[in-house]
Amino acid sequence: EHARLLEQYIGNRVVTCTPERGGQFHCAVDEHDLSVIVLYNGGGRATADAPAYLRDAEAHAQANRLGIWQ
Repeated sequence: EHARLLEQYIGNRVVTCTPERGGQFHCAVDEHDLSVIVLYNGGGRATADAPAYLRDAEAHAQANRLGIWQ
């Protein structure tokens, strides 16, 4: 279900991904960090070593019982 909701959110928008250190990528939709979007809406969990802004996005979803936090 979460994949379907993400697909609906992205729609025809362009997702751009740029390589980063360590073989990872940074992806964005309309210049918004895709990781933040996913976490803010309860589509996943931040890793223990995630930056504070990602943990804050996850905390928002938890507090508002969104996505996986329902």
